[in-house]
Parts: sequence; C-alpha cells; structure tokens
Amino acid sequence: MELGKLESTDKVLSMFKTFGLISVIGSIALIAGSTYYNTQQIKAAVSDLKQSVFVLDRNDNIYQASAEKRDDHELRLLQYSLQLELWTKNWFQYDVNDYKQSIDKGYAISGVCGSELYALFTDKKVYEDMITNDKHYKIYFNAPMMIDERSRPVSGTIDATRVIYTPVGEIHRKFIGKVTFSEGEISPSNRLGIIIDTFQLLDYSVTEKINY
Repeated sequence: MELGKLESTDKVLSMFKTFGLISVIGSIALIAGSTYYNTQQIKAAVSDLKQSVFVLDRNDNIYQASAEKRDDHELRLLQYSLQLELWTKNWFQYDVNDYKQSIDKGYAISGVCGSELYALFTDKKVYEDMITNDKHYKIYFNAPMMIDERSRPVSGTIDATRVIYTPVGEIHRKFIGKVTFSEGEISPSNRLGIIIDTFQLLDYSVTEKINY
C-alpha cells in the first residue's frame, strides 16, 4: 500500500512569486487544502492497514483482506488476525498490575498450548522476577498477521518485537511465532469463537540492549 507523498510547499510557492497578492493568497489556500487532503489520506491509509490482514490462499496468492469487505470468508480471516493479536498481547504483554488478568484472558482463548503457557507464566519464579526487578513487557507488531488458509488447520504467523522494560534499561527481542487455529464456542471470554490451538516460538533472539 502506497501512502503517497506530500508536495513540497516551498517548491509550489516559488511558482507564484511573480503573481499579485490575490494570486499568492489563493495559492497558499490551495496548498493548505491539498496538504490537509493528503494528510487525511495518509491517516486513512494507516488506519486501513491496522484493520487489515495479509492472507495466503490455496493458490499461493497473497492479498489484503480489509474490514470494509462484506465477504463472510474474508471477514472470518480478519477475525483470525484480530484474535491472534489479542492472544499475543494477553500472553506476552503485561505488568505487575494486570499480570494475572492478562494470562487468564489468554488462557480462555487457548487450546492445546494453553496449559503449557499457563504453567510457565504462573511459575512462582517468573512472578518474583517481575516483582523484584520491576519488569513490564510490551509487544510491538512489525507487520499485520499472516493467515495461511491453505494449511489444515488454518495457521497464522506473528512478526513482532517484545520489549522488556526495567527502571534502568530495556531489552528488545524478536518475537516470531506460528500458531494453528480451531473453532470454539462464542462466549463472554471468547467473543469471536476462535481458539489458538498450538503455538511455536520460532525466533526470540535479542536485537538490542539498553542499560540491561
């Protein structure tokens, strides 16, 4: 998706230096309007990207499914993406204040992988380390989720960065993972009825350390 380029105001204004005051004022108004219009286009494009998911179909074609689409199939693929983003944040983004609630929410939309992750994150040493070192964790997505509908079951890929913050520094890690989905029941704790069944962390290497 191309966001377009804003024109240089200086370059446009230089074309009107020989014109009278009315022309200059009119030109400035035109440029301001054009700049505003293009800025709104950029904002709309970024907003659209945030609501999109890249889909790999059975014919090896990659396309972008948008929330504006009315096709039920594409909307379901978008729901896979939204659920995967929510699941990733619930399990891997938290602080001492929302730690328990966050992993409980993650567990509620997990299948086979849920028990293993829950045991890992509720381990007493993990919690004590977070308390002692005042750590909190954030997930930053580097790209929209890739949903592969060719696979059985349907699978998804996460491309993100996980940052661990402390009062004195931070450490950045790649967070590349793959999941498989299954269908579940719609409930207050799983509003989309999608289960993240299995999870494999493919890359958790350190990319940057700051006073850590």
